[in-house]
Amino acid sequence: MILENGFWGRAERDAKRLRARELGADVELRYLAVPMAELERRIAARNREPESVPLTSAMLRQWQGLFETPTRAELDLFDPPLP
Repeated sequence: MILENGFWGRAERDAKRLRARELGADVELRYLAVPMAELERRIAARNREPESVPLTSAMLRQWQGLFETPTRAELDLFDPPLP
Protein backbone atom coordinates (compact mmCIF):
# COMPACT_ATOMS: atom_id res chain seq x y z
CA MET A 1 0.00 0.00 0.00
CA ILE A 2 1.21 3.49 -0.76
CA LEU A 3 0.13 6.47 1.32
CA GLU A 4 0.69 9.82 -0.32
CA ASN A 5 -0.78 12.60 1.70
CA GLY A 6 2.05 15.04 2.06
CA PHE A 7 2.89 14.09 5.65
CA TRP A 8 4.34 17.52 6.23
CA GLY A 9 5.18 17.11 9.90
CA ARG A 10 7.39 14.72 11.81
CA ALA A 11 4.64 13.89 14.32
CA GLU A 12 2.30 12.83 11.52
CA ARG A 13 4.98 10.70 9.86
CA ASP A 14 5.85 9.11 13.22
CA ALA A 15 2.22 8.21 13.87
CA LYS A 16 1.81 6.56 10.46
CA ARG A 17 5.13 4.70 10.76
CA LEU A 18 4.34 3.39 14.24
CA ARG A 19 0.83 2.29 13.25
CA ALA A 20 2.16 0.48 10.19
CA ARG A 21 4.75 -1.26 12.36
CA GLU A 22 1.95 -2.36 14.72
CA LEU A 23 0.29 -3.97 11.71
CA GLY A 24 3.51 -5.74 10.78
CA ALA A 25 4.18 -3.71 7.65
CA ASP A 26 7.50 -2.58 6.27
CA VAL A 27 7.57 1.19 6.09
CA GLU A 28 9.51 3.29 3.60
CA LEU A 29 9.73 7.05 3.48
CA ARG A 30 10.56 8.50 0.10
CA TYR A 31 11.57 12.13 0.38
CA LEU A 32 12.64 14.11 -2.66
CA ALA A 33 14.48 17.36 -2.01
CA VAL A 34 13.44 19.56 -4.92
CA PRO A 35 15.02 23.02 -5.23
CA MET A 36 12.66 26.00 -4.94
CA ALA A 37 13.50 27.14 -8.49
CA GLU A 38 12.29 23.80 -9.85
CA LEU A 39 9.10 23.94 -7.78
CA GLU A 40 8.43 27.44 -9.11
CA ARG A 41 8.99 26.21 -12.68
CA ARG A 42 6.53 23.37 -12.09
CA ILE A 43 3.81 25.58 -10.66
CA ALA A 44 4.22 28.04 -13.54
CA ALA A 45 3.67 25.15 -15.98
CA ARG A 46 0.73 23.89 -13.91
CA ASN A 47 -0.82 27.37 -13.86
CA ARG A 48 -0.90 27.35 -17.67
CA GLU A 49 -3.11 24.25 -17.73
CA PRO A 50 -6.84 24.83 -18.24
CA GLU A 51 -8.96 24.70 -15.10
CA SER A 52 -5.99 24.62 -12.73
CA VAL A 53 -6.26 26.59 -9.52
CA PRO A 54 -3.46 29.15 -9.78
CA LEU A 55 -0.63 28.88 -7.28
CA THR A 56 1.88 31.63 -6.60
CA SER A 57 5.50 31.65 -5.52
CA ALA A 58 4.39 33.36 -2.32
CA MET A 59 2.06 30.46 -1.55
CA LEU A 60 4.83 27.99 -2.24
CA ARG A 61 7.22 29.81 0.08
CA GLN A 62 4.59 29.97 2.82
CA TRP A 63 3.96 26.22 2.56
CA GLN A 64 7.69 25.53 2.54
CA GLY A 65 7.85 27.14 5.98
CA LEU A 66 5.24 24.70 7.26
CA PHE A 67 7.03 21.56 6.05
CA GLU A 68 9.35 19.73 8.44
CA THR A 69 12.16 18.26 6.36
CA PRO A 70 13.01 14.73 7.52
CA THR A 71 16.37 14.52 9.26
CA ARG A 72 18.87 11.72 8.72
CA ALA A 73 17.90 10.36 12.16
CA GLU A 74 14.23 10.27 11.14
CA LEU A 75 14.95 8.65 7.78
CA ASP A 76 16.91 5.94 9.60
CA LEU A 77 13.70 4.93 11.43
CA PHE A 78 12.23 3.69 8.14
CA ASP A 79 13.03 0.61 6.08
CA PRO A 80 15.35 1.15 3.12
CA PRO A 81 13.44 1.72 -0.13
CA LEU A 82 13.00 -1.27 -2.39
CA PRO A 83 14.72 -0.88 -5.76
